[in-house]
Amino acid sequence: MKPKMLMRILLASLLLASLGLSAASMSEYELKAAFLLKFAQFTRWRELPSNQFNLCICGEHPFIDHQNWFAHKTLSNRPVSIQTINVDGDFNNCQILFVNFANQHEMSSLLEGLHNQPVLTVSDSDTAWDAGVMISMSTEPNRVSFRINNSAARAAKLELSALMLQLAKEVK
Repeated sequence: MKPKMLMRILLASLLLASLGLSAASMSEYELKAAFLLKFAQFTRWRELPSNQFNLCICGEHPFIDHQNWFAHKTLSNRPVSIQTINVDGDFNNCQILFVNFANQHEMSSLLEGLHNQPVLTVSDSDTAWDAGVMISMSTEPNRVSFRINNSAARAAKLELSALMLQLAKEVK
């Protein structure tokens, strides 16, 4: 096994262990929800609202069935609030936006509208990476991997940790 792959496996295991979870005991979307929270922990915003941390969902709603998984979770000492937003909605209060559209044009249009706003965009849609999402998750046998568009994150004045960049399958 290549040293870089071994390091990724070790770091991913540590990431899950820090959640107190085992990938084998979680459904696909529980695991992706855990990754969303970890992405937030490894991202630095210049300014956060004082009362809650908003995780917004737009498009197909895979997390709706797992919404209770976020109950009583906190990020940066703020309770996590899940909000479902329509494509023409207001994303200004979102810290993370999970977006999922099968149509790349819809995805691209939404992401262009967020251009340079401090919203961490995450998706598991096949069209997301080419559309410009900041973090694109994909399911592989027995694990979730992700790619990072660090240029888009920096343009939005978000700072992604070096550890998260090392864990990514690809960084651009």
